[in-house]
Parts: sequence; structure tokens; C-alpha cells
Amino acid sequence: MLTDITFSLYSSLVKKNLLRLLFAVAVLLILALSWCSFRYACQEQTDILESQLQQQGQELTANISRYEFIPLSLALNNNAIELLNNLHDITLISRLNTQLGNFKSRIGALAIFIVDKYGDILASSDDGHDGSLMGQNVALRPYFQNAQSDSISHYFGMGTTHSISGYYQASGIFQGNKKIGAVVVKVDLQSMLRDSRGSEKIMLLDQNNIVVYSSNKDWLYQSLNKLTTGQTHGGLALQSGRHHAESIRLGDTRYILMQEYLPQLKMSLVRLTPVELIYKRVLPRVSSLVTLMILVAVCLYILTQRLQIVQLRLENQHALKMAYNRLEELVRCRTSELEKKKAQLEAEVHERIQSEKTLKNMQNELIRNEKLAVVGQLSAGLAHEINQPLAALGMMSANAIRFFEMGEFGEAKGNLERIGKLVDYIGRLSNQLRSFSHNNDNVIQNISAGVSIDNAMLLLGHRFEKLDCSFIRHPPEKEPWCLCNGLRLEQVLVNLIGNALEATQDQSWRRFVSARWFKQDNMAVIEIEDNGPGISPDALEHIFEPFFTTKKNHGLGLGLALSADIIRSFKGTLTAQNTEQGARFTIRLPHSQLNSQAGKNNG
Repeated sequence: MLTDITFSLYSSLVKKNLLRLLFAVAVLLILALSWCSFRYACQEQTDILESQLQQQGQELTANISRYEFIPLSLALNNNAIELLNNLHDITLISRLNTQLGNFKSRIGALAIFIVDKYGDILASSDDGHDGSLMGQNVALRPYFQNAQSDSISHYFGMGTTHSISGYYQASGIFQGNKKIGAVVVKVDLQSMLRDSRGSEKIMLLDQNNIVVYSSNKDWLYQSLNKLTTGQTHGGLALQSGRHHAESIRLGDTRYILMQEYLPQLKMSLVRLTPVELIYKRVLPRVSSLVTLMILVAVCLYILTQRLQIVQLRLENQHALKMAYNRLEELVRCRTSELEKKKAQLEAEVHERIQSEKTLKNMQNELIRNEKLAVVGQLSAGLAHEINQPLAALGMMSANAIRFFEMGEFGEAKGNLERIGKLVDYIGRLSNQLRSFSHNNDNVIQNISAGVSIDNAMLLLGHRFEKLDCSFIRHPPEKEPWCLCNGLRLEQVLVNLIGNALEATQDQSWRRFVSARWFKQDNMAVIEIEDNGPGISPDALEHIFEPFFTTKKNHGLGLGLALSADIIRSFKGTLTAQNTEQGARFTIRLPHSQLNSQAGKNNG
């Protein structure tokens, strides 16, 4: 019964979470659809703007193209050709001025004039008016220089007299293959550009992006790049057809800039539409769509909530009915299972305790075996270390007897004092070896780091002499005290210093092993460093793993692993790293303040 209740509650919770998830998905979907609708509406408006701009460009090109026949036809005019052959014929000039004036009035051009081969204007439609072009020289103007007989040269520029801008179309007049002059028609582009309604702006750019026409007079003859430098914004970047709609800021207004290149005119038509205007066009439609989606989502949510309430009531009734029928059986089953789990847990706890005891015993046995192995290695050297004092004892004893016989009691006394020092030295060696091999009780005490290093070196000193290796001490100003077991710490130091000594034996230069001990924060630190070859990167990763060794001829690979375990048992760490000269092993142990009782324990 309880299982059914639990399952029912779990099912209800899952359904609630599922509904919440669906609601969250619906909200995200509404937001995504709203954004997509907004983007689509903006894109649609951009397409409309593109179509209008393209149509406006075609109209401008068509309006300019209808003037092209005039310079072509006038280039074939007999009066014009005759004038270019008789430059000073006053009657002919007057006749052409009248004819050109009539042409200008009919077609609505700004000016029509004929230029000789030197660029001087011989006849003009504005003859007799103020600022007439008659007599002006246009030899340097591109439209004159590029004028050909079978094509029209185009150029936009300022006028030579009134500084009125206009679009120039020119056709060359040739006799044979020789250019004798040109006919030029100047038209007004501003009258052809139909400005957009409202706040939209129109600009015409030349090949250098200079504004040659603008519905805003302040932008005339400025570079578009300069107008928009530092004003480009990426908030509304739309792609439409072959045009790129870019959001820019001019003054205090943000615009959508669209550009249509007119290849026939070699100019670009630019349309600037305020972003605010596009937003006003698309927001009502998007708002209606979003409102509709929100209403649908709310209706679906209310419907699902009602269905959930009804279903939850039915599930609760069914769960209560099943609970009454199966409650007693469930209690009995649970009680039986708990008793089995209890017995199983007790067995596992007992087994875990036995395993820990076995593991601890094995670890202690490994430490003892490693210690005995070190003692075995030290015994041969210590035997040699003791044999020399014993030989000296024998010789000095015989000398003492001889001195007594000779009555030289002062010399005999000196020999006896030296004998006492040798006996004391041999006693300290044997006591240290006996203490090192003793299986102590792992008592945690306040241990002097410097004394532990000295005790370890008492066992290893003969090996340093044999290998001609120096042991350098760097004592601190204030002795640090370690909270650990002294004999275990000495065992670790014997292992580390012995390994450092072996690492230097293949070096041809001066060999040394150094020891540095000091207090750092709340830890006592001991560093053992050598000038050997160091540790390879691969070996450094596994250096403290059991049975891993870099010694080719001896070693089981347990020394450093056991040393690391010993230091960890004292809540410390043992690490290894390479230095510029060799390798360094660092012991970090909890620091303890020195007291008289700690000094006695360590002594």
C-alpha cells in the first residue's frame, strides 16, 4: 500500500514538473516565435525598401539616358562641324547659340555647349545671360577628355561659373580620325531624384563615396565614411536580395542604410530609412501575433491544470484504497527486510574491521621488513665502522700498559681517555642501530627535526665517507619540532638520505647531499636535496607507488611508498620534485611547540 502511495505521489510530482517544463517551453517558444515574427516583418519591410530603391535607381538611370541622344545628334550637326572648322564665324556662333537655347528649353537641361579641340566653349545655350559659359575652357574636365564619337562620357561635377552641380554627358566631334571638338549636355540630377515621403532620406554618391546629392543639405560633398565613422550599430542587420541593410546612426537618429549601385552612371543611390519608422510599421502586427499566442498558451495551461486536478483526485482515492489493503503486509515485509539488512550490515562491519586489522598488520610487517632490510644494509658498513675503533682500542690498551711499566702515567692517562671516547662512540652506534631496528609502539611525540637528521646520519655517515660525498646541513635560527613518532621519522630520513646518496654516486664532479629544516606556517618542513641526475618525468608520476623502483640491480620499490604512508599517518605529506642541481624530497609534518617534556622524550 505504501508503495502505491509513494508511486502515486511520485507520479504526481513528475507530472507537475512535466507541466512546468512544458510551460517553460511554451514561454520560450512564444518568445522565439515573437522574435522570428519581428525579424520576418523587418525583413519584409527591408525587401519593400529594396524594391523601391531599385525602382528609383531605374527611374534615375532612364531619365538620364533620355538625354544621351542630344550630344550624339549634335555631334553630327553640320553647323557645329562648320563652326569647329571656322572658329571665329560670328554668324555661325549666333545661329548655334539660338539653336542650343531652343534645345535646352525643350528638354529642360541646365546647359548645352560646343567645345573646340582646345577645350574652349565656342557656343552655349546660355549666351546673353549672366555667368554665360561662352569663352570658358573645360580642357581639364574628364567629360571632355573622354569624349568619343560613338559613345557618351559621363561625369558629375560643379559648374565652372555658378558652381551649380550637374551631370555632364559629352560626345566627341571627329573629322576622319581627328577629334576637332565635343558637344556637352549638363542636366540637373536634383530635379530627377524624387525624395521619399516623411523622414526618409536620399543620397547620391560618386565613385569615391562622396555625397553629391542629399535631401539633407548638411551632408553635401562629405564622405559617407566620415559621416558614419564610429556610428555603425549591429542591432538590426538584415539581408535582402543582393543588398545589405545596415543600421547606422547619423546625428541623433538611427537609420537603415540601403545602397543601389548604378553601373551606367558609375554612382550609388543610397536610401536612409529611420529604424523607428520600420518599428512603427511592424510592431502592431507582431504585437497582435504575440497576444494571440499568449492567449492560446494561457487557455492550454488552464485546461491542463483542470485535467491535472481531476486526475490527481482519482489517483489519491485509488492510492488510499490500496494503502488500506496492503499496509499490514507491507509492514511485515519491511520488518523482515530490515532484520536481514541489519544482519548483513553487522557482518559487513565485522568483515571491514577484520580487513582493516589485517591491512594494518601487513603494513606494519612491511615497515618492519623494510626497516630490517635497511638494518641489514647498514650492518656491514657499521661493522667496518666499529672494527677500526676496536683495533685502535687494542693498540692503545697495549700502549697504556707499556706506559705504566715505564712510569709515564700522564701518557697512560691520555690513552685511557681516548679509549673511553672510542667506547662511547661504539656504544652510540650500537644504541642507535638497536633503537632503529626496535619495533616501537608508534607513540606520537614532539620530535626535533635536527636531532632526527643527526640520528639518521649516525647510521649513514660511514657510507658518505666511503663514497666521498659531503653531507651539508642548513640549520634554522629556531629549531622546528614535529608532531610524530621519532623512530618512524628516522626510518623515513634514512631511506631518503640513503636514496639521495645513491643518486650522486655516478656524478664525476663534487657530490653532496643537503638537509634543510624550518618552520613554514603551521608545518615543520624537512628538505633532502642532492646533486644527482634528478628524476625523469615518467618516474616522478609513479615514484610513491608500491613496487615501483628506478634501481636496476636492487630494491623492491617499497621504501618510498612506505615512507609516504608513514608521513601520511602523522597527517603530513611527502613530495618529490626536480631542482636545477638534482632532486628534492620534502617532508611536511604538523608543527608542535617545544616544551621540556618533548625535549626529554626526544632525548
